[in-house]
Amino acid sequence: MKSITLRCGSIVAALLLAPLFAIAQSPDLKALKTRAEKGEAEAQYLLGERHATGRGAAQNFIEAFHWSGKAAVQGHVKAQYRQAALYFEGQGAQRDLPKATDLFKKAAAGLSKMAEKGDADAQMKLGTLHYRGLGVAQNPKEAFKWLKLATDQKNVDAQSNLGAMYLQGIGVEKDVAEGLKWTRSAAEAGDSGAQANLGMLFRDGTGVTRNLLEAAKWFRKAGEAGDMKSQFFLGALYQVGGDGVGRDLAEAASWYAKAASQGHVKAQSELGAMYLLGVGVAKDLKNGLNWTRKAAEAGDAQAQDNLGIVYRDGLGVEKNAAEAVKWIELSAAQAFPPGMLNYGILCFKGDGVKKDGAEAYKWLTLAIRRGEPRAVSVRDEVSKQLAPEDIFEGLQRVQKFTATAAETQNGLSPK
Repeated sequence: MKSITLRCGSIVAALLLAPLFAIAQSPDLKALKTRAEKGEAEAQYLLGERHATGRGAAQNFIEAFHWSGKAAVQGHVKAQYRQAALYFEGQGAQRDLPKATDLFKKAAAGLSKMAEKGDADAQMKLGTLHYRGLGVAQNPKEAFKWLKLATDQKNVDAQSNLGAMYLQGIGVEKDVAEGLKWTRSAAEAGDSGAQANLGMLFRDGTGVTRNLLEAAKWFRKAGEAGDMKSQFFLGALYQVGGDGVGRDLAEAASWYAKAASQGHVKAQSELGAMYLLGVGVAKDLKNGLNWTRKAAEAGDAQAQDNLGIVYRDGLGVEKNAAEAVKWIELSAAQAFPPGMLNYGILCFKGDGVKKDGAEAYKWLTLAIRRGEPRAVSVRDEVSKQLAPEDIFEGLQRVQKFTATAAETQNGLSPK
């Protein structure tokens, strides 16, 4: 029976999410930094914004965290929002949700007062908090109200968020045409989040004729501005190619590397696989293992399966059956079809795990149901060597696994 090898190939899917970050206009950078160093809270905030957005200064989340933090401790409301967003995203500092939540709560009260007085930026930020349920109760209608008010004042970030709400039908009746209008407006004004969303609309043919070249154009704009999701999406387009976009694995690897370096888990998984296989890059088992492990430890099912294969086959490391089982089982538990297939084979062979025909039959059957074509012939081969009672027990375990997975899914809290 053949072992299943490494997998490289992205499944691209994404939600349109309103960004946390706002774009700030501020004076000359050198003069601004001088004011910030003298302790002026507004200058510290604006300098942090520039570094966070990459507009008016080099994007540098460590600097953004540093300066927004200085302003935040002085009670600067918008700096508290920025500091919270950086903690929330884990940019410039280790991700810390309790600190983010506390700062969002502090910022919300001040933003509310400023929004009531007509501050468009505060209206946008407050709308985003209500949209995401950060520091305030999640309230899509309240989010829409504030974002619409900010949009009426031509706030570009609000346009981007409002477009996302129309596209998803959150807080307002779904209207793809209206969503496209506001998303395009924000994208053309240079908002990277809107550019990413517009790229997805063209990629998926939502509200527009599907056009991968146009999608690639907008992903590139956002990616060059540092948007890691767009960097990943562009890498995925080049990895697959088609509809006018030429397949270019080296270009795919380049964009995956940009996203991976920013912590995009799926990009880390794809880049790791490319290094392990020598696809689009020179084969480099050390680099491949590094990126694959990062993604696996972050919970990516493909990377977990690939890491298991690395240990199973001794690719740049000593063979380790226990480690192979550990990672492949984690992948299978996430219902990743190749992981299910590989774990089924391990259970049948007893490689690093107790030999169990019923368990093997269970995972192979689940892999087939999840659309893994290679599992069909493997299960046929395995079935010939199993007793009828093992097959029956395997089917019973399939039903139990399926029921448990359904209960878990239904019990998830809305986000």
